[in-house]
Amino acid sequence: MKCTRFFLLLLFIPNMIYAGFYAKEYAKVMDKIKSEWNHHDELIQQFSRLSDSEKEQGIDLLRRAIKCCQKAIDHCDSIIKHIDDKPKSERHDSYWVQAKERSKQDKQHLNAEIASLQTAINQTLQNSAFAKALSFYQQAQEKAALAEMKSQICTRDLDDVDTTVATFNEIAELYTQALVFSQHALAFIAPYPDEVSKDTLRQAIALYSNAAQQYRQEAAAWPATVQTEKNALNEELTSLTEKNSL
Repeated sequence: MKCTRFFLLLLFIPNMIYAGFYAKEYAKVMDKIKSEWNHHDELIQQFSRLSDSEKEQGIDLLRRAIKCCQKAIDHCDSIIKHIDDKPKSERHDSYWVQAKERSKQDKQHLNAEIASLQTAINQTLQNSAFAKALSFYQQAQEKAALAEMKSQICTRDLDDVDTTVATFNEIAELYTQALVFSQHALAFIAPYPDEVSKDTLRQAIALYSNAAQQYRQEAAAWPATVQTEKNALNEELTSLTEKNSL
C-alpha cells in the first residue's frame, strides 16, 4: 500500500512542477505583452508630438506601433495555446479559464488598436496627399493667371512678328506648366474618394491643355497671318492709289 502511494506521488509531482513552472512562464509572457504595449504607447506619443508637416515622415512610428501590437497578439496566442494543451482537469481550473479569457480580450483590444492605427496611417497619407495637391493646384492657377495677363497685354504687332510669336510661345508654355501642375495634383488625390476635387482638376487640365495648344498654333500661324494681312493692306493701298490717280 505504501509503495502504491509512493508511486502515485511520483506521478503527481511532475504535474505539480509543470503547473508551477507554467504559472511563472505565464507571468513572464504577460510582462512581454505589457512591455510591447508600453513601447506602442511611447511610439504613439512621439507621433502625436510631430507637426502636421512632419507627420507623413513619422508614419513609420505608427507602423512600428502596429508591429508591437502584433507581437503582443503572438504572445496572447502563445498563452491560449499553452492553456489548450493542458490536461482537461487543469485547463478548466478557474485560474486558467480566467487567464485564457483575458488573453482573448487582450487580442480583441490589440486587433482594434491595429485597425485604429491603420486608419490613422491612411488618414495621414490622405491629408498629406491633399496638401501637396493643393500646393500644385495653386501653382497651376498662378501660371494660368500669368498667361492670361500676358495674353491681354500682347499687342499682336504686325511689324514685330518675332516678338509676338515669342509671346505666344511663352503663353503656351505657361499654360503647359499649369497643365503639368494640375496633373501632379490629380495624381496625388487619385487614390482617394473625393470626386468633386478630381472633377475640378480634370476641368482645369482640359482648359490648360486647350489653351496651350491654341497659343502654339497661333504662334506657328502668326507669320503667315501677318503676311496675309500685309498683302491685304497693300492691295487696298494700291487700289486707293489707283482711284486717286484717276
